[in-house]
Amino acid sequence: METFDGYTKRVMTNNNKLDSENVRKIRIAIQAAASADLLTNDKDWDPYLRYIQHAIDIISDMISKREEQLHNPHVVNHEAILLIKLALADLNGQKLALLWAIELPKQIKETGEIAKDLYDTPEE
Repeated sequence: METFDGYTKRVMTNNNKLDSENVRKIRIAIQAAASADLLTNDKDWDPYLRYIQHAIDIISDMISKREEQLHNPHVVNHEAILLIKLALADLNGQKLALLWAIELPKQIKETGEIAKDLYDTPEE
């Protein structure tokens, strides 16, 4: 399997720059690696994490499309540009909330383990 660095180097060599499709693929790969790290191996939490990750992927794709619209030289109408910027701000806020939500199960489990260790430690 090709590494992230290898993929980036190959794309940069072939294209001499990253186009929007390659950037989107790289972002998805990074997010997939991050979400794999957050899986808890818990039958109750993992479906939740997969659901949230799917929502993050959809919103990330929507953000990429809006960014392409924003950078399109044919979009010159001030009102259209403003609407795109507002949509981007909204989508980025949604993504941030979902990223926070996807970290919760791991944080809850880690905090619970720390609390259990403190509770199980005999007082001196």
